[in-house]
Amino acid sequence: MVSAPPPFANAEFDGHIRTAREHSLRELMRLPVNLIVSGFLFAFVGPREAATWLAVVFAVEAVTVYSRRRVAAGDLRFRTTHLGCLFALSLCWVAHALMLWQVGSEVPRIAAIMDLFTIALYGAIGGHRDWRLMLALLAAPLVTLFSILAHLLWTTTAWPVAAMATVATLGACATIVANGFAMHRSERQTRAAVAALDAERAALEIRVRERTVALSAALAQANAANIAKSQFLATMSHELRTPLNAVIGYAELLGDELRAKAPPPGPADADRIAAAAQSLLGLVNDILDYSKLETGAMTLDVTPVDVRSLLESACSEVTERARASGNMISMSVAPDIDRAFTDAERLRQCVTHLVDNACKFTKNGAVRITATTAGDSMLEITVADTGPGVPPELHARIFEPFVQGDGSATRTHPGVGLGLAMTRKLANLLGGDLVLRRDVSVGAAFTLRIPMRAPRTA
Repeated sequence: MVSAPPPFANAEFDGHIRTAREHSLRELMRLPVNLIVSGFLFAFVGPREAATWLAVVFAVEAVTVYSRRRVAAGDLRFRTTHLGCLFALSLCWVAHALMLWQVGSEVPRIAAIMDLFTIALYGAIGGHRDWRLMLALLAAPLVTLFSILAHLLWTTTAWPVAAMATVATLGACATIVANGFAMHRSERQTRAAVAALDAERAALEIRVRERTVALSAALAQANAANIAKSQFLATMSHELRTPLNAVIGYAELLGDELRAKAPPPGPADADRIAAAAQSLLGLVNDILDYSKLETGAMTLDVTPVDVRSLLESACSEVTERARASGNMISMSVAPDIDRAFTDAERLRQCVTHLVDNACKFTKNGAVRITATTAGDSMLEITVADTGPGVPPELHARIFEPFVQGDGSATRTHPGVGLGLAMTRKLANLLGGDLVLRRDVSVGAAFTLRIPMRAPRTA
């Protein structure tokens, strides 16, 4: 027949177990105290009684130590044994006090009263976590203390004094008991508060985990929607570009025919159609390129690039816009710059966007392009203008998509706010970055930093 396993309790919320765990040091302290106080018996009672008392005390202490360790481990089978041992120890000290009291002289009687008072305090303070432990330690000493003091008072003094002193003695004993139970109630309330706090903390952790899961799911849905949006734009490239290319082609043919056969304003109107279609195509291309950058679908074609020629080509693409805005474009290329190994088309896009942006926000001013090297591995292209500059409140957001300095319906600058965002993403794709310089006093300056050897992408 298989025996049942011993019962174990939750040590954090069982006062007896917690007390047993804390009393290991007090057990060690009791051993020398037993030896010291036995000296009173050797001195005033006799060696045989003292040796007997000491032997009984150490025997009870041995059982107490073993049962305490078992209770401290959570084994509730030894709870009663431990309680009985502590009660037996208190009786041993009561016997010690009574033997000293029977001597009749002042010194042993004072020692007897101190014995009983100390054991009562030890029980109230050391056993307050569990009321059974407390009563096992202090009940016998307090009853004995009250009894011998009351007997002494009623046999040595007049009854009025004896009555008042008896009431005072009873009050002192009751105060010790009351303080012990007060500490016990405080301990119990503290344990209840800790348990409630632990329960609330556990519930809070569960709520946090649930909300974290919900937020993760919502974020996943948002990311999926964003990817779906970008993929949708990418797949619409053919459908969007085909009609625009047709508009541009037919507008150009119409312009050629009108120039040959009809007087103005027919050709000018056709040119306006072509220019508007080209502008629309550029906007669509920017949106589609940005969607490719978001989805990681854009690849690089790294080849040797003549930096000076590329900058001159990019400047020529925006010459008409610069002339319309009354701006002068100048360029300075450091003599040590020759070729860079990068994607020429993506680098041209970056420079064109920056120069076009500078011309768009600058009127009757200057746009300067400067190309230098940082060390021997980085190419730095700075586009500076004499326009109004970037407002301080937009410095942190200027590279976000669809962010513009003037978002009102009456704004004077065209565009949807993709230029800087896409240029920075292109720069990152090339292995570099785009930064807004803060050390310019007039206008705005953007520095494009890319490595002289851009990374290849699959």
